[in-house]
Amino acid sequence: MDELKKLYDALVRDGKYTKSFEEFQQQYQDPNYQKKVFDVVSRDGLYTKDFNSFTAQYAGKTQDVAAPG
Repeated sequence: MDELKKLYDALVRDGKYTKSFEEFQQQYQDPNYQKKVFDVVSRDGLYTKDFNSFTAQYAGKTQDVAAPG
């Protein structure tokens, strides 16, 4: 989740996003929104790899929490 926070911080710093991190996380679960974010950061030179690399790096999933056993 740390990578997603870094992405969020960069977007806020550059004035491209103004809502809370929680709202960003919620919106980012939508694949269409991920594509929009990718298009912006690619266009502005903030990310230089392809879309698949982008989604792998910024997965935004919270399923890394282990279930109690």
